[in-house]
Amino acid sequence: MQNKWYGIYDTTQTNYFSRSIFDTWLASSGNINIGEKKIPQKLRSDYLKYKKYAHRSPLLAGALSVAVPGLGKLYAGRKQSCMMTLLSHIGFGAQTYEAISKLGMRNPFTIFSMSFFGIFYVANIYGSYHDMKDVKIQTRKQFLIDASDYYTVNSSCGFY
Repeated sequence: MQNKWYGIYDTTQTNYFSRSIFDTWLASSGNINIGEKKIPQKLRSDYLKYKKYAHRSPLLAGALSVAVPGLGKLYAGRKQSCMMTLLSHIGFGAQTYEAISKLGMRNPFTIFSMSFFGIFYVANIYGSYHDMKDVKIQTRKQFLIDASDYYTVNSSCGFY
C-alpha cells in the first residue's frame, strides 16, 4: 500500500513538510542514498545508525563467527556479547583440549566435552547470524518510531 501511495505521489507540488515525510519514507524503505541533509536534524542520528547497519549481511556475521567466535557479534555492534562469547569459547576450548590430552579421545567425559563445545560453537554462528538480522530490524524500527513521533508533534501546523 505504501508503494502504491508513494509511487503516485507528485513531489514537485508539495510543501517542505510533505517532502520531508516522503524523503524519510524513502530512507526507511531501503533507499539509504538519500542525502543526510534531506532528513530533519532531530532524526539524523537514528538515520545514520540505520544507514550503518542497513547493508550489513547476516551471512557475513555468521562467517566471521566461524573464523573467530564472537567476531560476528562485534560486526553486529554487540561489543559486550563479543567479549563474553570469545572468553567462553576459550574456556570451553581449553577444557576440551585438557580432557583430550589427559583422558584420551574415547573417554566419555572427553566425548561429552567435545560434543558440548561443538554445539556451543554452532550456536554461536547461528546467534551471530540472528543478531545481525535483529539489529537491522531494530535500527529501522527505531528510526521509524522516532520519525513518527517527530512528524506527529510537528503535524499540528496544518498538515492533514
